[in-house]
Amino acid sequence: MKFSVSDTLVTGAVIALSCGLLYLFILDMNTVTGRSGQAVLGTVVFKKLSATRHPVDGLSWERMHNNGPVFDSDTLRTADSSEAAIYFEDGTSLDLGENTMLKLSFGGPVKSLEFLEGEITVGGSASESNYSISSRAGSITVGKDSLATFSRDKDTVSVEVSRGEATLVAANGSTQTIAQKQELAVSLSDGKATFVSRPIVPLKPERNARLLDLKTARSDAPAELDFAWQNGKADGAGESSPEFTVEISSVKNFTQDLSEFSVTGLSARIPVMQGSWYWRVRDASGKESPAHRFSLTGASPPVPAFPPDRSEYHYRKIKPEVLFAWTGMEEASAYLFELALEPSFDKPYLKTRVSATSFSVSDLGEGLWYWRVKPVHGFTEISSSPAIECRSFKIAKSGMMKSLDVSTPFAGLLYQIQELDGKGISFAWIPQTEAVSYELSLSSPGLSAPILTIPSTTPYIRLVGAQCGPLLKSGVWNWTVRWIDKEGNRSPESAVRRLNGVDGSIAIRAVFPPDGYRIADSLASNTRFSWKSNIAARTTFVVSRSADFSEPVYQETVTAETLLGKAWLPGDYFWKIRTMNIDGSVFMETSARSFAIVNPLPGPLLLKPSSGVQFYLRERDALTIVWDPVPGADYYTLGIYSPADNYASPVFERGFLEKTEISYPLGNLPGGKYLVRIQGLAAESDMSTRIIGYIGESELAYRQLTYLALQNPENGSVISGLEARRKGVTLMYRTDNVPDEQKFILFKGNPGGSEFARASGRGNTYVQKKLPPGRYYWTVTGTLVGFDISAKETRSFDVLPIPLLPRAELLEPVPDTVIGPVQLRTSRTISFRWNPVEGASQYLLSISKQGSGMPVLVENRTEGTQLILKDLAPLAKGTFVWKLEALSYDSDGELEQSGTPVESFFSIDLPAVKKARATNGDQLYGR
Repeated sequence: MKFSVSDTLVTGAVIALSCGLLYLFILDMNTVTGRSGQAVLGTVVFKKLSATRHPVDGLSWERMHNNGPVFDSDTLRTADSSEAAIYFEDGTSLDLGENTMLKLSFGGPVKSLEFLEGEITVGGSASESNYSISSRAGSITVGKDSLATFSRDKDTVSVEVSRGEATLVAANGSTQTIAQKQELAVSLSDGKATFVSRPIVPLKPERNARLLDLKTARSDAPAELDFAWQNGKADGAGESSPEFTVEISSVKNFTQDLSEFSVTGLSARIPVMQGSWYWRVRDASGKESPAHRFSLTGASPPVPAFPPDRSEYHYRKIKPEVLFAWTGMEEASAYLFELALEPSFDKPYLKTRVSATSFSVSDLGEGLWYWRVKPVHGFTEISSSPAIECRSFKIAKSGMMKSLDVSTPFAGLLYQIQELDGKGISFAWIPQTEAVSYELSLSSPGLSAPILTIPSTTPYIRLVGAQCGPLLKSGVWNWTVRWIDKEGNRSPESAVRRLNGVDGSIAIRAVFPPDGYRIADSLASNTRFSWKSNIAARTTFVVSRSADFSEPVYQETVTAETLLGKAWLPGDYFWKIRTMNIDGSVFMETSARSFAIVNPLPGPLLLKPSSGVQFYLRERDALTIVWDPVPGADYYTLGIYSPADNYASPVFERGFLEKTEISYPLGNLPGGKYLVRIQGLAAESDMSTRIIGYIGESELAYRQLTYLALQNPENGSVISGLEARRKGVTLMYRTDNVPDEQKFILFKGNPGGSEFARASGRGNTYVQKKLPPGRYYWTVTGTLVGFDISAKETRSFDVLPIPLLPRAELLEPVPDTVIGPVQLRTSRTISFRWNPVEGASQYLLSISKQGSGMPVLVENRTEGTQLILKDLAPLAKGTFVWKLEALSYDSDGELEQSGTPVESFFSIDLPAVKKARATNGDQLYGR
């Protein structure tokens, strides 16, 4: 099948039309509209990714430019993982979180923001203007010097006031004031507003605070931040010195980069690295504050760069144009430039906002001027700002024309007269603002009048060939220059500079490469050999294997003074330049120079750890990688490749390593096999080209060891005394790696204090039985293949006191019973009886005479709830107290639970014993 001419034309037309439509589509997608005649409300700055805008008169969303303007009635939107900030002209700042949309409406007296979704933080300006944030539930007005954060979750809008106050005007017209440190939730369905109570209220840093540290711009230098919070109880009650834990993480769910700080009191000063962070506070009982986000950025303030301090400007009639420049500050949206005639800047001559890092002024008159520049940004500075550098310069009007300052050629410069025909010679000097032309004069040291005068309208002149005049002859020459103003006045001549002309007509010399030069075999054909020759004869470039050129390997007749090398095999070579007479004899030649073509450097071998041999690292630990040095290598490149992407892209790479070792936190990566690719290279020098090496590839067989994580009991747990005694307390941890050795350590009273128990446990659990009441702290230590993988925390739990058994109900004898002769004649025993007590395994009964304190009888009953006292001998006439206490013993016979004693009284009433008398007078026998 063949294409006809018409088919080809139609196909070409379709392709061209498709390309044109694609170009128009891309152009439309990136088009940003302007607002002719509309005032700019503020500037949008992207904090993360980008934002889009829907103009009031537009038909679609358009992408915004960073540091671009925003206008009235714009609808702004951020997508997933996008954040932006708007700095309004009146000083108000507005932060937009991800997935946020709002509409600006600044047409009326109240500046309104229609909040549609997401999260925003608005800071009221210091002026009298207020900002109203509206939604379906009503509008919330943020007053001046106030800061509030709005978030929307489904059908609820929450507003949290960090500073100042805000006012809610509900849809029904009712108003409600939201004071500082208060949070209000408003329902979009029924307009109901409810204050949110928090157990702990974070105060500082404020929510979505953007903090700036002007002391350092280093990203690896931490800054000390002040953290503060308050107890969320309504009455403000709390411990005098409460204990809290401050948590800081890079993600909102606190699962990554988590740092914890134990704090006593309601504030702390904590070191924080630069970046975006979330923080919250947890008390000893486990109650937490809401998580607040803040960002920390380090920067160096702008520093004046030009003009130098105490510079001087002179003019006769035309005022000089002064250019001001300073170092940039990435975090600054603009700079405030100030110019004054006094160093206090009380009455500045010029005060303007500049978006670039330079500014020029051309209408300054005589005087001593002072200038400075300040950054304009929307951050909160956490450190005292360095003193703003103030520079001065002087402008003086002079009627005298000053001579010029010449720059090149330098005084006493040597030049070859043969080079003037091609290369020529250049003269240059510092330009004068009032100059309309210049005059260059050449003269001989022995003559006062110039030999040659050359005019120029530029502050430089290049003379070539015949233009050089007397310079074409060897000798010593002087040159000066003067400038002419628009009135025709000539300035004094500049300082005299001397030139030395040299005849180099009979000369030939090698230039490059030098003797002993080393060339990588891959760069041999790109290495340029050069020389200087002033001999108009046939010239030959010769390369040989031997120093006496008895083994030539390459020879070429050349017309220029340069030649590219060839793809010679690795080895040692010599080269020279020869000029030939017409009869073919050598007229003149350079001395021989040697060079070497070298192979690539060998690939380095991994020494530590051994390639393919499994090794262990704890999580977040660093690995020192050591390889054997490669002879001739000046530096190395190293890359670590992961199997996650089939070893395609490095997870770590360094391009310039002078040492043969490097430390890398491999413990941050999951365990597995990684490839290490190391390449040695020799840097380009005066005696060598750059030389690359083969890539040495080794395998890292790495297994990650995770630290033991305490699981149960939770920190601050409370365990009943009976459960701790009977069942014991089970200590449990979790881990991905079973330790070779482990120890459960239990402290009583305080962590690291008195050690109560130490045991290896079985598996990941250990049960400690019969724990007496008190506060305990516990942790787990462990080692695996020699690495310490002990838990990073110590937890506490409380064992409550064992409650007493209840009092027994005494049944018999009833209280205040009197036992007399009648009762004793009937029964020679006394019965003690009581109701059983639940949980009791034994009863302790004691009988003592009232007021004595010493028991006359003590009886333990392990069975039944009755004691029949048959031996009444220990008793006598009087009142007695009988006490009963229920007891509980464990299977080992140890007292487990005491009881509450109960007592009762009874009396024994017997008549007095009389002396017996005989009934007759007979003598009695027997005993």
